[in-house]
Amino acid sequence: MRSRVLLVEPGFPYPSKSKNQANRIHKNFVPVGLLKIGALHKRLGSTVRLVRGNQSHKELEYFRPSLVLITSIFTYWSRYVWDCVKHYRTLFPKAKIIVGGIYVTLHHERKDFRRKLWEYNAEAHVGLHPGAEMCYPDYSLLKGDVDHHVTHAMRGCPRRCKFCGVWRIEPKRHDKSRDELVSEILTIGKRRVIFFDNNFLANRNIEEILRALATLKINGNPVIFECQSGFDGRLLEKKPELAWLLKKSHFQNVRIAWDNSVSDYQSIKQQVHILDEAGYKPGDVSIFMIYNFDVPHEEMLKKLNYCKRLGVQVADCRYRPWNP
Repeated sequence: MRSRVLLVEPGFPYPSKSKNQANRIHKNFVPVGLLKIGALHKRLGSTVRLVRGNQSHKELEYFRPSLVLITSIFTYWSRYVWDCVKHYRTLFPKAKIIVGGIYVTLHHERKDFRRKLWEYNAEAHVGLHPGAEMCYPDYSLLKGDVDHHVTHAMRGCPRRCKFCGVWRIEPKRHDKSRDELVSEILTIGKRRVIFFDNNFLANRNIEEILRALATLKINGNPVIFECQSGFDGRLLEKKPELAWLLKKSHFQNVRIAWDNSVSDYQSIKQQVHILDEAGYKPGDVSIFMIYNFDVPHEEMLKKLNYCKRLGVQVADCRYRPWNP
C-alpha cells in the first residue's frame, strides 16, 4: 500500500486584499517549501495532499495519512502552528507528525518548544530539507492555477543583520549557476518568475544569470521577473551596471531597503539615482523600512520625509519579536 502524506499550511492570517506593498507580497505567496517536499514524496511513490488550516474529519474522510508535515513561517504566528499540530494529532492519533519551517528552525531548542513537541508526540525538522531542495515545486498540489513560479537563485546571505534570522535558517550558502536557473525556468514554463531570495544580487554568478534572463523567452514572449525581498542597494552602489542588467532582464516592482539610521540617506539617495539612471523611476521604487526595532521614532519620521523628498514608495515592515 502506498503511503499517504498530508502537507499542512496553517491558517495564517494573511492580510486581506488591498493595494499596499505588504499585501501585494502576500498575494503572491505560495508554500514553496511544502510544494517541493510534496514533489519529493511523489517521486518516492507516496500519495500526497496539501491542505490549508484545520480540515475536518469529513473533509479528510478518505485520506488517512501515515505522515503529516506542518510548515511554519513568522515566529509571531507560532500559535497557528501549534493549533494545527493539536488538531491533526487528535484527528490522526497514529500518524507521524513533523513540523518545520522558519519558526521551528529558530526556536527548536527552547524548553517550551520541546515540551509542546512531547505533548503532541511530534518531531521537528530544522533548516532546509536537502532532498526537497533538489526538486521543483509541484503546483498541481494547489487548488487553482498559479500564474507564476517561485524559486531561489541562492540560499544564505553574506550579511548578519541583527533583526534577521536568514543566516541561521540558511547557514550554508549555495549559489545556483546560470545554466541551473535557466533550465529550471524553461522546465516549469511560466512567464512570471518570483525570486524569494534574501540577497539575490549576492549570487556569485549574478551577472551571467542576469544576461541569460534578459534573453529568456517562453512561447516567444519574454519572462517577467520580481524579487520579493528586494535588492541589496549596497551591492548596486558597488556595481551600478547591475541595475541596467535588472532592467534588461525585465525585473519589475523594484525594492531596496533602508534598515538603519537616517545617516544612510546619501547612500539611499545614490541607490535611487542608480535605479533611475537604469530606467526605474523613483515613483516605481519601494523602500523597505523596518520599524519598532532599534531606530528611534524621531529618526523614522525623518526617514519618511526623506523618502517623500526622493519620490519613492515606502514598504513599512514592523518588527515583531516572538512572544511565547
